[in-house]
Amino acid sequence: MELLPYPDGTGVDLATVNSRTSCTVSGLKVAVDALKQRLTADGAGCSRIRLSLAAHPWLLDPVLPEFAAAVARV
Repeated sequence: MELLPYPDGTGVDLATVNSRTSCTVSGLKVAVDALKQRLTADGAGCSRIRLSLAAHPWLLDPVLPEFAAAVARV
C-alpha cells in the first residue's frame, strides 16, 4: 500500500521511512487520528506510538531560533 495519497495537506507529514513497508507520520493529533482511521478502513495496519519527545518537525519551527541559540551556548 502506498502512503503518498493519504497525507493530503491536512496537518500530517511523513516523519520517517523505517523500511519498505513501515513509516511514521507526525502532525496534529486530530489529523493523525483521521489518517489512522482512513488507513484502517482501507485495510492497512497502523498503530499510534507514544513518544516522550516532540516528533513534529513543522510544529517545532517556531521554537527553532531559540533552540539554536541555546545549543550555541553549550
